Amino acid sequence: MSKHRRHQIRRPFALLLSAAVLSSITAVVPTAGAVEGFQSLLAPFECGTEWSGGTRDYHGFNNWNLDINRTSRTYSDPQHDLGQPLLAQADGVVTWVGLQENAGTYLDIDYGDYTVRYVHLVHDSIPAHLDQAGASVVVGELIGLLGDTGNATHAHLHLEYFDSRGQEAQRIWLIPDDKQVQIAMAGELIDPGETFVSTNCSPPVAETPLERHIQSLVVPGGRASTSAGAESARAYLVEQLQPYAEALDATTDPLSYEDGFGDGTNVIARIPGSDLGDEIVMIGTHYDTPADCGGDTDPGTVAPCPGATDNAAGAALLLELAKTIGSAETGPRRTLLFAFWDRTETALAGAKAWTDTNSPGIVDDVVVYLDYDKQGASLSLPLRSTTFAMGAASGGDPLRAAVESADQASLPLDVTRFETASELSGDAAIFVDLGIPTVGFTDRSTACTNSVDDTADLIDSTKLQRQLATAIHLTDQLATADSVPVFEPLTGPTPTDASTLLALVDRAAMGGLTDFDELAAIVGEAPTALDPTQSAAVTAAFTAFAARVATLACSSHRAPAPFTDLAAQSYALADVGLLYDLEITTGTSATTYSPTNYVTREQMAAFLARLWQALNPDHPTPPDDHPFTDIDPDSFAITAINLIYDLEITTGTSATTYSPTNYVTREQMAAFLGRLLRAARAG
Repeated sequence: MSKHRRHQIRRPFALLLSAAVLSSITAVVPTAGAVEGFQSLLAPFECGTEWSGGTRDYHGFNNWNLDINRTSRTYSDPQHDLGQPLLAQADGVVTWVGLQENAGTYLDIDYGDYTVRYVHLVHDSIPAHLDQAGASVVVGELIGLLGDTGNATHAHLHLEYFDSRGQEAQRIWLIPDDKQVQIAMAGELIDPGETFVSTNCSPPVAETPLERHIQSLVVPGGRASTSAGAESARAYLVEQLQPYAEALDATTDPLSYEDGFGDGTNVIARIPGSDLGDEIVMIGTHYDTPADCGGDTDPGTVAPCPGATDNAAGAALLLELAKTIGSAETGPRRTLLFAFWDRTETALAGAKAWTDTNSPGIVDDVVVYLDYDKQGASLSLPLRSTTFAMGAASGGDPLRAAVESADQASLPLDVTRFETASELSGDAAIFVDLGIPTVGFTDRSTACTNSVDDTADLIDSTKLQRQLATAIHLTDQLATADSVPVFEPLTGPTPTDASTLLALVDRAAMGGLTDFDELAAIVGEAPTALDPTQSAAVTAAFTAFAARVATLACSSHRAPAPFTDLAAQSYALADVGLLYDLEITTGTSATTYSPTNYVTREQMAAFLARLWQALNPDHPTPPDDHPFTDIDPDSFAITAINLIYDLEITTGTSATTYSPTNYVTREQMAAFLGRLLRAARAG
């Protein structure tokens, strides 16, 4: 049992229980089973994690306190729980944020019937937007990290419950014999010391505008044309566009944004240009889903398509693109036209109807078209950072150069470019057929496309943010350049396409297919042009590549795929995925990341060196001249330590010691990262 001095906190305790609810204030001792009559709060821990707790002696003013640990009974290290994420137990309001000698950093949240106090949190771990009274929280949202601040002997969560209605109910819950309370989680009573599993499994809280757009567009009934979901999506698109882009009639009347055709409705908005306003850069995406995604349903029933990556993510990207440009102090030189197509999933009907109606007309003023389809998705684990740009050759060297420049602006996103006409599909193909320079951006089809599994948790938010950065950079170039791309008809695969595809196949670790062997032979010949036989072989390789990707289970696209011990709702999920993509971490095994483990100085050296090498791939190997006598010559990090010493990122813990097994403190980490940043800038 840990020993604490009594907390001197701002108000007397009224009810100190666990991360859940009580069954009834009329019973003397609660009985096992479902809890009734009170708000049911979830545990404040990540979904599926196991915990146990009870009241520890002399911990607070009385024995109405609960102390919870996850792993201290399994691991010998009493600090193993340090940094565990704490999640909101329901929707609520922050009522107090405190820092006190005995309690350390603590937080009070009013959930309605009960106010819960979370004590001993890691300093500065409360998110900035929650670090004040009156802030709203949503169930499952990160509220802080489990710590050992204040007068705590080791990391654990100290919980206190107050009855928000002011009722004095605590004494009927006291069990004098063992000075423990029977606790409840999500409405189920749990005996003190009994292991329980957190069921705080709500969808992740949207933390970025892109995520909020996606949550608003991915509705239970899908977005098939004429459905209630499609109507809701249109209303949301118009609402988000109104502050930044006008309708074609120069008003912000909601109905003016809608362009009806047959049984579908496109949404069209524009940002007028200045001196080149008669020329139009058009950016399009589709917002609809198929009417039925199939699945294991009863015969005759319809399984709606969530359509997250295909294509709520593309619609979200366009909304943020319009917002970024529409809110800038200086507007574009050319007019920007934003199109959200309906019925793309039905023979591209939306884009076809609009171009047929407006040609001749406004279509004739479009100088370049950019299309975004299937965004924020991953083809496979090795290709998580890869997206595709198809057809830039239709605008000649100027459009190729613009796409390449946008790619460089959004590293480490890898924009793989293909020129072959056969790989340009969807709405983008319509504009190429009209003789308009066109680029189609896509993450391509996977096993998740047009399936019931295409849900919001499939989207890689970090990747989507970089795709947005690419779109902003490219759109700005095209909207402000003195000249526009000139259309050049697309042909079949080129030698460049063959080399690009072979590199993609190698990166994806795909082998054993005859088509890829033929592709390698073609690339080895280095032809200046492809003959008909070679063109057919490259096209076959494209087909084989797509077919191989389609065989991967949908679950394999979720990031980061190899780590089974990283919760789907972890606040660091995207960041761990990014580090994995950059090969800065490979985990503690092929399938584990060990998210709650500490980082040693030896491991930190490896992380820093890999990050430096990712940013500076041509940096020479440093000399083996570090002065540290406590480094094992066979250490996995020996080269990394040489590098960070050579770059003056570390000077060691003394003139001759590095202390490789010591843990890295937050202060030391700040020094490491700051020096790395300065070295990168100097380079």
